[in-house]
Order: sequence, then C-alpha cells, then structure tokens
Amino acid sequence: MCYAVFISVFSSDLSGRRCKSSPPKKMHVATKRKEAVHTSYQWAELGYVVKAGCEGEEMWCCQTCKYTAIYYREDEVEKNTRKARAFLKKAVTDTARFKYRVATYRKMYDHKVIDTREGWAKKGFVVIQRRRGEVMFTNGFLGRTARYYYDADVKKDEAAAGRFLELLRRERNARRRELARTRKDRVHAAEVRRIKEEAIQAALEAEKRGCWLGYLSPNPRILLFDCETGGLNCVDNDMLSLSYQLIEFQTIGRKEGQCSVKVLEKGDYYFDWPEDEDRVTEEAIYVNGLTRERLAELGTTDRRTALIAFSDALAQARMAVAHNAAFDCGFINAAAADADVQVTWPRIYDTMKRMTDYCRLFWYEGAHKYKWPRLGELAEILEVDTSDIEFHLSSADVEVTKRCLQKIIAGGLDYPFTHRI
Repeated sequence: MCYAVFISVFSSDLSGRRCKSSPPKKMHVATKRKEAVHTSYQWAELGYVVKAGCEGEEMWCCQTCKYTAIYYREDEVEKNTRKARAFLKKAVTDTARFKYRVATYRKMYDHKVIDTREGWAKKGFVVIQRRRGEVMFTNGFLGRTARYYYDADVKKDEAAAGRFLELLRRERNARRRELARTRKDRVHAAEVRRIKEEAIQAALEAEKRGCWLGYLSPNPRILLFDCETGGLNCVDNDMLSLSYQLIEFQTIGRKEGQCSVKVLEKGDYYFDWPEDEDRVTEEAIYVNGLTRERLAELGTTDRRTALIAFSDALAQARMAVAHNAAFDCGFINAAAADADVQVTWPRIYDTMKRMTDYCRLFWYEGAHKYKWPRLGELAEILEVDTSDIEFHLSSADVEVTKRCLQKIIAGGLDYPFTHRI
C-alpha cells in the first residue's frame, strides 16, 4: 500500500496528476472506456512498453475527476519484457528517494539496522565519536524527525550507555519539573487575574448603584408604563390599552430586598374599539388578545381622561421607564395629539436597548450583532419570577418591567443613562 502511494506521488508519468481548482475539463474517464487503456506503468507491469512517438491521451483516472494521467491504447504499446522490467526498476528508484527519508521505510526496504541514540543506549551501545548519523522522519506521517545511526556508527559499551541514559533521565525530569512549575505559575496568574476582575466588577457595580442613588436622590419617583396597540404603526393603528405605575425607591442596596419600592399610583385603562376597523390588525389582536368582546368585558375608558391621568403622574416622576420605549411613546404621543392633551416627557430609560449588551442574544448563530431582548427574555436572564404574569397585557408588562428594574439597580448592571424620544 505504501509502495503504491510512493508511485502515485513521485512519478508523474506513472499515475495521475492532481487537477487544479478550475472546473473539470471535458475529457474521457479511463474507467469508462470500452477498449483497454492503461498508464505506462500499468503496461510495464504487463510486460509492455510505449512505442516511440506515441503521446497517449490525458484522461480522468475515475469519475470523481480529481486526478488525471496519460493513458495509452493497446495499439500504442509493444511487447518488450526487458525494457518493461528496466522501466519498473527506474520507477522504484525514483520513489525510493522519499522512502529512504523515513526511518520505518528504511528498515523495511533497505534491511539495515538503524535506531536513535537513546534506542542504541537501551541495547548497551553508544555512538562512536564524530559519527553524525542521518536525520529522518520517525514514521510515514512526517510529523517528527530524529537523528538515526546505523549499526556501523555504534559500539558496545554498557557502562557508557548507562551513564547516557541516566543523564537523559535527569534532563527529562528537570524538564518535567520546569513544565509543572510553569503550569503552576499559569494557574496562579489566572487566579490572580480572576480576583482582580472580580474586584473591578464589584467596584463597577458599586459605582453604577451609586450613580442610580445620586440620580434619584432629588426625586426618587419613577413612572413605568406600557401600552397595547392594534398594530405597529402609530399613524395607521390605534392604542387599545395603557397601564402605568408611579413608584418611589426607598432603599437601593446590593441585594434585591434592599432595593425596595413603594407603589404610589397605578393605572390600567382600556379603550373602545375603533370605528375604523382597518386601524386594528389581526396579527396584533392575536398577540395581545384584546378583541372587541374582551375590551367590553374589561371596561373601557375615555382616551382623554386616561391620558390626563397619565400626564399628571408623569409630571411627578424623575424618570420614565419602559421596554421598547420608542414604540410606546409614539402611540401615546399620537393619542395625546388627537385628544389635545399635553404630555411632557422626563428622561426615559429603555430596558430593551440598555440591556442589549448585557443579554448578548443573537438572531441566529454566527450573527455579528446582538438583538434587542424581548421582555420575557430579559426577565429570564435576570432570573425574575414571572410565574404569576400573563405577558402581552399592559398591566402585566409594567409589573415585569418593575421587577427587572429592581434587579438592574440592585445588581449595578447598568448606569442610569437614558434615551430621549
């Protein structure tokens, strides 16, 4: 098997040449030809040689179209056993140039005793002075090389061989100790690096909590809000519900229990089904479930009354917080303009945009940019209990946003940097 590999690799005239990355040429496939076609080496094995002046035909060796070779038909060769044998001998000589560079093949084909200095020492022999040996590959995989010596390069000396092996053992033990010391140093350096990173992270979290404390110290009130709509466009679709909570932070600490809030005002408003049914899409109703019957069951409120109450609560807050605040603010501003209600926004903190880098979620595997997390995904990452929550209701989404905000502030996960709408 090795012999065949040598023939194919080192004799371009005897077997195929690997084709380039270009598309396969329009050539015949040797295995599909009806008449007998062989390479010059295959004909030589049968006792034939190629006639003078015959150029043959280049064909694919098989249907995979990876290798080509020059093939000759039966009328292009002649019977000559002596020349065929000489041709085969030359081919073996050409491939032997490579196989003699591999120690295992040298032992196999040359029938000579060769070994490394250590191998000879284990047998009680030492290398004669000024004998350089020969560098060869240790095996056919060509991964490692070593210096090999023939039996003529060594002499019998068990005492010297023992001293050499003892010296070699000491050197290897010293290398092992050095490797273990290096590994221990790496582990220690990694531990020191981990402690430093934890200290930096703790200091960063403390700084973020301090920023929240400093920002909310003049007025610790925050308004959380959410709305459910009949579509995605605030111009073409109507707002169907509006919920908010006006909360006041009492303490801000590391643990969630130390980040306590007090609900000062709470509002849940549902609005009448629009007269123009085109302002409500089936996809939106499928998500939030606010059908005409469901709204009548929950009880509706006049939009102007709800927006006035929301605007009054908003005026008391130092900051407004929502998940995907741009979407909700667009519908609230559109409804306020229709109802002739003035809504003045304070600073707005959007949990969706601010926590994108913290959540590190991707749309698909291999994406180069993080996606905005949904409210449920954010609650899951922050380990917020949502067992009692029914998502896609504005009142429930406000409650989940409040719990997520407590986690963010208590854990020092983000600064109170804000987005203006």
